[in-house]
Amino acid sequence: MSLKIKEAELFQNLEKLNSIADLVQDTKVQKNNLKALKDSLENEKEELKQKIQSLEQSNAEAQEQLKDIEAKINNQGSEYSDLISKIDNLEKENFTLKENLNQIEKDLDVSEFKLEEAEKTNQSLQEEFENTNKELKLTKEQLSQMKKNRKEFEKKIDELNQETDDMLKEFDKW
Repeated sequence: MSLKIKEAELFQNLEKLNSIADLVQDTKVQKNNLKALKDSLENEKEELKQKIQSLEQSNAEAQEQLKDIEAKINNQGSEYSDLISKIDNLEKENFTLKENLNQIEKDLDVSEFKLEEAEKTNQSLQEEFENTNKELKLTKEQLSQMKKNRKEFEKKIDELNQETDDMLKEFDKW
């Protein structure tokens, strides 16, 4: 009876192991997806930084050009207004890019947090998997020992039955 219970426990442990293995696999997939998202966001962040630098440089060049034109033209208001408008537009675009960069950095922080949580979950599941695996090995060893003891017990019973038969034959001869 206890052998069947041990076998049932063994099958339950195997089912737990399969479930944990599936969870570990899913966690690894989620971890890889978060890493890919993080890499993508970091690439986009770098691109935006380069655009900001380019725009800042363009802005500085435009301001220098504005000063040069201002000195040359002096009273040509419409061209001056156009340059001021362009500078304003560049500054607005620069501001918008900086806001986008800040949002991407926030998203990156969130992704890193999620990645850390996924790694913690993965570690926890791996530890649980290892513990369950140890339990399974121990249960297998116990089951093997029980089978060995049962065989020895059956052998001993057979020997005792044989001795009893021999004694009965001797008794019948008397």
